[in-house]
Amino acid sequence: MAFLNIEKGVNREDVKSRFKLSLVASQRARELYENKEGTVPPQVEGYYKNVTIALAEIIENKITFEEEQEQDE
Repeated sequence: MAFLNIEKGVNREDVKSRFKLSLVASQRARELYENKEGTVPPQVEGYYKNVTIALAEIIENKITFEEEQEQDE
């Protein structure tokens, strides 16, 4: 079983909440699962499940993300 320091992920400057951490991790896990062309391969080793890989990447600052801006109509 993987033991990840979730608080380290929550304390990132661009995350700041457990909800956002879970949202970003789920989006990254979906990218890894779908494995489409152009998807960045896993940036950490030693984990087998996509969600765990995604969380480890975020906690270890191996990936970055940008928020989409909402457009007013």
